[in-house]
Amino acid sequence: MQRERAHRVRGWRITLIMFSTVAFAVVGIILLKISMGRASGYEISIHAMKSPPIMEFVGVGCLVIAALSYTLLLRFVPLYVGQLVASVQFGAIVLAGTLVLGETLSILAWAGIGLIGIGIALMGAVSDGDEPPRMSK
Repeated sequence: MQRERAHRVRGWRITLIMFSTVAFAVVGIILLKISMGRASGYEISIHAMKSPPIMEFVGVGCLVIAALSYTLLLRFVPLYVGQLVASVQFGAIVLAGTLVLGETLSILAWAGIGLIGIGIALMGAVSDGDEPPRMSK
């Protein structure tokens, strides 16, 4: 009974770490994108000198927290599960870019993101505590 409860608590912690890894990465990237606007090249450094870089610091801070969360996650899960979380970050950042920033993607790009989602689902089907299938030699 106590072992089952400990396993359940551990599961919630891992889920929280996974969620925070993705959420902080998405927020960090979106903040950096917003703060830079449409500036490019040397205009970025001029932009940073003109205005206080608060949004940039918050964005970088979020990315640091995401990296630390990911590092903590790798302590509890196999590497392939950690990579699944990294894949989810990619799709979540692109989705946030379309919803928050109004960026558009072609049908082909959406199909690619859909294929990534299918790959995540297939890999997640193995991550229920079992070891992934091994390649035969």
